[in-house]
Amino acid sequence: MGAVSDVVNMGSWGRMRMWLLAIAVAILGTHALQLAGLIDITKSIYVRPNVTWLSYVLGGLLFGIGMTLGSGCGSKTLVRMGGGSLKSLVVFTFLGIAAYMTLKGLFAIWRTRWIDPVATDLAAHNVPRQDLPTLISAW
Repeated sequence: MGAVSDVVNMGSWGRMRMWLLAIAVAILGTHALQLAGLIDITKSIYVRPNVTWLSYVLGGLLFGIGMTLGSGCGSKTLVRMGGGSLKSLVVFTFLGIAAYMTLKGLFAIWRTRWIDPVATDLAAHNVPRQDLPTLISAW
């Protein structure tokens, strides 16, 4: 979010250009690996035909609150932990525990039973999955 803050508050696009370049390299690299037959992105959880929008909104909200209370994102926590911050060690530990609990633990039961079923089915609109090229071509 520092890149967005730089653009809004100071009009500096330096970090935003780096951020956008990193996104472009990741997208192009992923699709190059798929075209080369080295990976199959259709097996990824990110290109399913349904968009679990409530999970995305609730997860983003809870993550944002947690990062605000923890004084920064995961990478900032790692940097501070490297500098000897005990608070960052506690934040990093509980970040990992909460992430695991959401994927495989106690929160996973609630997530899969009540939150994930609230989804938009793209297959009903003749869109087989939610990756960017498919969405653009369907649009």
